[in-house]
Amino acid sequence: SGGGRYVLKGSAYRLEIDGAGFRYAITDHEGGMIAPAHPVSGLQFGSVAEVDLGVSSSDLQEMTRGRVHDVRSTTLVSSGHRQAVFEVTSTAGEVARVAVTALPHRIRMSVEPRSEGLHAILFRTSRVGPAYGLSDHGSMGRERTEITGYASDYMGARTAEWETHREGRLISNFVIHPRQGLAAINVEPRKKIVRVTKDEEAHGSSASPELKAMYYLIGDPKRLYRELQEVRAAEGHPFYGPKPDLFGVGWEAFGALGWTTSAATVEENIATYLDLGYPLSWMVIGSGFWPSGSSELWGTTSFGMWDQEKYPEPEAFLKTMEDRGLS
Repeated sequence: SGGGRYVLKGSAYRLEIDGAGFRYAITDHEGGMIAPAHPVSGLQFGSVAEVDLGVSSSDLQEMTRGRVHDVRSTTLVSSGHRQAVFEVTSTAGEVARVAVTALPHRIRMSVEPRSEGLHAILFRTSRVGPAYGLSDHGSMGRERTEITGYASDYMGARTAEWETHREGRLISNFVIHPRQGLAAINVEPRKKIVRVTKDEEAHGSSASPELKAMYYLIGDPKRLYRELQEVRAAEGHPFYGPKPDLFGVGWEAFGALGWTTSAATVEENIATYLDLGYPLSWMVIGSGFWPSGSSELWGTTSFGMWDQEKYPEPEAFLKTMEDRGLS
């Protein structure tokens, strides 16, 4: 009922998919459980609209959950040595194509809905714990590093969870389970769905045309982080090593001047340190450089946008810093 059972294997795991609900479990080759199947469905999806950040966290959860639907049936479209492609139909009658690729230590899943527009799409298992990760969102407002209890259907630097979460800067949906030898990451540029609760673990996309690259990684922690590096490189987001110049003594605008930076104040402050003999080799302006006319541009990510009064000649200003030996 719903489409049979399908098995894909990697070097360190066995993935078994039940077509009824697209429920899937990950075990090791001896049958030891790594991630148990969700009791209802392993995949939900549905058409959605863009979400206003002003929506409260509780309202947002209800909006998303009211628009995604469980998979009702699964049909195998094609299969090869390491990949199977399925067509799934939800309880609302929506159709999507799901590709599952079994690599030695990782599983890649993608979902392409048949209908155009934006969709909320998520994969889920039963609870896997303990759980760690999520960068800033895994620590802000929390008293412990174990993250069970975190749930957001609109995860990003700014979320709709104003009541419990501040803005984050180091944003990642990477979740790791060292005890089970499992990690998960959804390579998604838009807002993400992450739920790590006592009942389920879900990873997905809040409002995207498709879910392109959801990964489960399997192995010991060292293996998991090696796999993460390979995933990021394969999906166009490689890790970059630090530049050797940045190991020298540097100067940062916010620590010296707060928000009141300008070409004049920066040049004066840096000149003071150089005249005192500090061997500065680099400098960073991460505050106060942006155009003052619109509050939407007041942020460290307004790259290349300078306030015309405070930085009237930015290219000449940067050339002056380079001439003084600063990168």
